[in-house]
Amino acid sequence: MPTNSSFRMQGRGATVAEENRTKSHGNCLPWKPAHQFFLLLLSYSFGRGGCISCQLHNNNGTHLAFITAGTVKQHVISKGFQSISCAAVNFCRIRWYRLSADARTMEPYPWDLGNFTIVAPVDANQTLRFQSADDAAEGSYVCVASNGTHQINRSTHLTVDVRYWTGDPLQLQHKLCHNRTAEVGQNVTLFCQFYVGLEVRLTTVYWRRPNTSLPQEQWSGCGQGWDWLGIGVLRKVSHYTTYHMRLIQHMNDSGSETPWIGSRLDIVNVSEEAYGIYCVIANNGGHWSRDVLMLSPPDEKPRPVVRHYQELPWVVVGSAFLMVSVSLLVWKMVALEVKLWYHGRYGDDEQNGASMWLFRQQKSNR
Repeated sequence: MPTNSSFRMQGRGATVAEENRTKSHGNCLPWKPAHQFFLLLLSYSFGRGGCISCQLHNNNGTHLAFITAGTVKQHVISKGFQSISCAAVNFCRIRWYRLSADARTMEPYPWDLGNFTIVAPVDANQTLRFQSADDAAEGSYVCVASNGTHQINRSTHLTVDVRYWTGDPLQLQHKLCHNRTAEVGQNVTLFCQFYVGLEVRLTTVYWRRPNTSLPQEQWSGCGQGWDWLGIGVLRKVSHYTTYHMRLIQHMNDSGSETPWIGSRLDIVNVSEEAYGIYCVIANNGGHWSRDVLMLSPPDEKPRPVVRHYQELPWVVVGSAFLMVSVSLLVWKMVALEVKLWYHGRYGDDEQNGASMWLFRQQKSNR
């Protein structure tokens, strides 16, 4: 077993020479007293337990060497697959070691890396294969290849990265991420947030406006063509309004809050040219999310109607008087019509009856 002095590593980030050839004849042929040296030669001659007669793998030439150049650093996504290669020629044995957390000792395989890390050497120990690499798998790994007389080693540091969000950025609700109204001369802020997983450093969020010098029917989709102007261009072409855009990232390693990335657009001194469409775009390296917001002038204020309530009593009295007058007029007209009708129907008979009654009264008085 190699000693700690064979690996000159002075910390977690230290790098062992990619191919550190160390002659170790003393390990396989240690100094022995004369009465033991003869027995040692016999054991070498019969090939039992000796270093000289070990079984070589991948015979190619006469020297012990790694086949491929080593990688000092490798990355793996959390819960993902990765392998560290130490393929060699003319070797008898390959052992794997892991630098301890305090970077002082070398721990031989197997290791306790938690329940979510699955790792094992394969292909005659030439490859250290991680079927699943959890955070505990991060560290430095050393492979040692020997052929009985020589040994070589190299170190690889494995970094476990958080899993990236593989879908479209998800827009989060925010009170400033909706259509806004503002009067000329006022300031207004648009602010939209997106969820892109635990890693937000590869995501960008920015704003675009359509080129109003082109007819609206020629506009492409939200921010998808050259006809959409960036904030830098707006600063140059705007005569009255000033635009300030700022990217904001919120990371939370504890996991108690949702990490997000957003963009804040401050529109200072709103003018007529500032009214219209604003497109916010989030890109996390292959996936896009877009939203369209509208900045408009405030609606026309309704006219005050308080003064109408002061005139209400007079309106009620006037309406009542008019209604009574119309009712009396209608009643008079109906009564007149009835009287005329009655007179036309019974007028002669009543007149004759009245004459006869008057004649009888005069006769009785005589």
